[in-house]
Amino acid sequence: MRRSLALLAVACTTMVTLAFLVPLAMVVREAAHARALAGAERQAAALVPALAITTDPDRLEYALAGAGARDRVAIHLPDGSTLGTSHAPAALVGEAAERSRASTRALGEAYVLLRPVVLDRGAARWSRCTCRRRR
Repeated sequence: MRRSLALLAVACTTMVTLAFLVPLAMVVREAAHARALAGAERQAAALVPALAITTDPDRLEYALAGAGARDRVAIHLPDGSTLGTSHAPAALVGEAAERSRASTRALGEAYVLLRPVVLDRGAARWSRCTCRRRR
């Protein structure tokens, strides 16, 4: 009888613990995703003034280095050249440039934030990859 009560207590405790931990894990995962995307937006917004002033690759390389995200941010210029490390396929970059609207896409285990910036002579397109494992 005592063994049955002990097993029942352990089973109830396990169920209550799981009922708490599963939603908590989901909330933590979504919070990490939101924080990563917010960071990507901040890094992208930091480069907009540089893109508004110039399309000179040397100056934009300097702006990328100043943003501290050279391996995570890429600037795709209208002439087809790319500065930084690009994580987005060319088709997605072209699609974002045509729509002139920011978008987030899932690519395997990562997400890519595409944020076009309209210039006087066309559009400079840039992307930012936010890595997050899917579960």
